[in-house]
Amino acid sequence: MAIQLKGKGWLLLSVLLPYSAIIGLFTVRFLHWLMPIVPIIALLAALSLEWAYQKISQNTTINKYYLKAIFLLVIILIPGASIRTVMVLNYYGGQPDVRNAASEWMQANLPTGSRVVIDSWGPYMDAAYHDVIYVYYVGDKDLQVYRDENVNYIVINSINLSRIISASSDPRAAETIKVRASRIQQLMQELPLEHKFTGPALYNPPIVDVLIYKLQ
Repeated sequence: MAIQLKGKGWLLLSVLLPYSAIIGLFTVRFLHWLMPIVPIIALLAALSLEWAYQKISQNTTINKYYLKAIFLLVIILIPGASIRTVMVLNYYGGQPDVRNAASEWMQANLPTGSRVVIDSWGPYMDAAYHDVIYVYYVGDKDLQVYRDENVNYIVINSINLSRIISASSDPRAAETIKVRASRIQQLMQELPLEHKFTGPALYNPPIVDVLIYKLQ
């Protein structure tokens, strides 16, 4: 449709398509990278609707008022899903973060002096009574290495976990990413789950799991 919009579509597509193609080359992609082209997408959608209305009105016997009402309904429904998503995220964003509950539980229940490894995006833990080690990915080390380092607990969260699993499933993913994902999965299979917290967090998806594993 956009190609037939008297040249306007070509102008918009000349920015939209190359930008989208460049983003598509990356192994890991983030939704906020699309923000620069949101206005272009909106203009392209408006032009497409205008083109569709003109074509249909010229080739149908439907009353123009009814036709305008149908298109108005379409215009309202198109952003409806996005508005609903924003409302859901705002709701969960206003709820207590599940990582705070996990942090309070760990402070109260893990033995004093325990060595705890916490994945990025995970709960905060006061290091006054525990040996706390923050890492970007727990899969950067093999499980046996953690045992050799006398680690007592490993804390994983589904925010980071979903990202590494998603990245490793890409055929173009580097071998280090696949190894990292494999180590995390091995850890989750072999270690007993000490405690699990599920609830809202300030990141997408709104429901997040915090998993606390104990090394024996």
